[in-house]
Amino acid sequence: MSRLVRPLAVAAAVVLLSCALVFSSFWHQLQSGGQWALRSAMNLAAGVSSQTFALFRGPSLQRENQALRVQLATLAAGRASCELTQQENVRLRELSQLPVPAGTNPIGLEVVGEETDEAGTRFLVNRGSSEGLRVGMPVVVGTVSEAAKPSAVLVGVLTDVGPAVSSYHPVTSGAARVPVEVGQGRVRGLAVGEYGLAVRVRYLPLDQVVATNDLVVSSNVNPALPAGLLLGRVSTVETPEGEFFKSAVVTPAVPLDGIRYVWVLRLPQL
Repeated sequence: MSRLVRPLAVAAAVVLLSCALVFSSFWHQLQSGGQWALRSAMNLAAGVSSQTFALFRGPSLQRENQALRVQLATLAAGRASCELTQQENVRLRELSQLPVPAGTNPIGLEVVGEETDEAGTRFLVNRGSSEGLRVGMPVVVGTVSEAAKPSAVLVGVLTDVGPAVSSYHPVTSGAARVPVEVGQGRVRGLAVGEYGLAVRVRYLPLDQVVATNDLVVSSNVNPALPAGLLLGRVSTVETPEGEFFKSAVVTPAVPLDGIRYVWVLRLPQL
């Protein structure tokens, strides 16, 4: 036992002596280096503390970041919804300003879809023959004209009617044929859709005056269409050489895409 105790005592003495030498060396450097050594030790401690804080704070920061992302996405969706609601309110105000032509019974419809056929795009609405709809009835919207007066704008004609769902082709469709009057001279012609892109008034007499910016409205030739429904304004007048008639390209009074609510004007005789 005494043989084991003696080596342990010697080892302990060596360790204590080594610690004393290291401490003495450090104390000497501290005394000689002064503030530089102290500042280095403080910087080292600060760095270790910062890294340790970041290590433990990391998961919390990730959760906060994710929460902020969700909040940002929610705000963006809310803003988009508000913009859509504002657009819908504008359209509903325009519908409410529809001047009802005498002798007609307007029926409010919602556009619920669209399809494509040989004549172009046609729009589906949520009413049918059970509500008294018939092929050939005019589809209109309300808008405010440049003179700040409400106007009924012809946007299409019913071309297919089912029991509960119907469809209409816009005035730019090849299936649309609308007798019209142009300008103050009430020059008569036939408005025909061109490939879903434009409206052209054909069969305008060469000796009649038709000018750019003239208003184009429906005439009283077709008993299913009330007279005076606005189609748009003349943008170009074309007089082909050697022809018996001239034609005019018409810019629709309202955009025909994106309409959600429309009226169908039902006449008593239909």
